[in-house]
Amino acid sequence: MSRNTPEKEFKDVFVKGHVKTYSLLGLVKGTWPVVEAGPEDTEYSWPHLTFWLLVLTLATMLFLMVLSYFVDAPLEEIANPAHPTNPAKAPWYFLWLQELVALKVKLPLGGAAFWGGVVIPTLFVIFLVLLPYFDRSPVGVGVWFHPARRGITIVFTIGVTIVIFLIILGYFFRGPNWQLVSPWAQY
Repeated sequence: MSRNTPEKEFKDVFVKGHVKTYSLLGLVKGTWPVVEAGPEDTEYSWPHLTFWLLVLTLATMLFLMVLSYFVDAPLEEIANPAHPTNPAKAPWYFLWLQELVALKVKLPLGGAAFWGGVVIPTLFVIFLVLLPYFDRSPVGVGVWFHPARRGITIVFTIGVTIVIFLIILGYFFRGPNWQLVSPWAQY
């Protein structure tokens, strides 16, 4: 055996519990940027992982194309500005914002339209942009419902529940002139 055997060369490099500091698709010349494994148990993500991601993407596209051929999804009639639909609703993914704008509460500085249409969406986007800088703890990452991440999980679940509730409220329970109606009422 020579003095530079792979076992001796990688003995100090692959330390258990080392924090990963590279991206999934990172290509590095020289030694492999792997953690908790020697070179014999690793593969580059390119082309191996990327190839299977491409295959899955193409299979999904093919499935959607075949589905769209057999299932009809008609559009609504051509828009007539002389007779707009009542109620005019945003697409389902924006209905929660439309519900925030339609709140009938007294708020300072412009009312519900300003707060629900400008302030809350802006704060939400700023929060999403800054979230990676605040949540830097590696504890519990990749484990569903890890006890160390309980607070984050609860806040996320409450936020998603509120958004889903507002979407359902706007989609099923709003009638003419944006009044609350029962979903089975004929209007």
